[in-house]
Amino acid sequence: MASKRVFEQLEAWRKELVNLNRTNRLLYFRHSKTSTLNLDGRTPDELLSRLDNPANQGWGFQTTASETLADDHVRTNRDDPRLQEAALRTLERKAIQEFLDKGLWVLYVALGMLVWKDPQDDREALSPIVLVPVTLSRQNPREPYRLRRVDEDLVVNPALEVKLRNDFDVELPGLDVAEAGTLDAFFREVEAAAEVLNAHIERTMVLAPFSFHKEVMFRDLLNSADQIAEHPIVNALAGSCDVVVGA
Repeated sequence: MASKRVFEQLEAWRKELVNLNRTNRLLYFRHSKTSTLNLDGRTPDELLSRLDNPANQGWGFQTTASETLADDHVRTNRDDPRLQEAALRTLERKAIQEFLDKGLWVLYVALGMLVWKDPQDDREALSPIVLVPVTLSRQNPREPYRLRRVDEDLVVNPALEVKLRNDFDVELPGLDVAEAGTLDAFFREVEAAAEVLNAHIERTMVLAPFSFHKEVMFRDLLNSADQIAEHPIVNALAGSCDVVVGA
């Protein structure tokens, strides 16, 4: 059995990993003029269903608000085609640069926003719920962008899971609820779980860069604490006197 000191060190490492204050856009989301886009004209279930079907070519972006929405298009909150194109180009470049620099994929569509109040200051917060990894691609600069799913799992916002569990003892449901039915059913489960925070869900969809690899590490350190604490290298790093590392 690992010593108390090892578990205390694991807790200290976890706390160093996660930013739970108002600078974290995964918890306190704010729109950017250049690198976030609202997606409209579809429901979250419709958007996800097409992204999940490899036979489809993803979603296109409607360029004029007055036009009838094509079957495979979404609208954005940029009515001016030039502004929409500039935002899509910025998002594409951010995603590619982060992947080249750090090996991390950061471009996601956030499906649903949890609107809740922090009892400590009674200020309203807006947090993405389901994050779907996507890519923006086109054959050449004259072609329109297409939004497609990448080969990564969609996840429940890890930062939100950590915040609600740590600060308010609220456990969010797993995505198996959505897989068994619809996202709408999953959203109702989330609302019920977060009722203590006067929470409700807006069925909005936002295309934006998000980074949460540290929150995933936090969750691993928490869920597998017993196994991790038994490892001799972890004991050595934690400064435990109960283990001798060597031959």
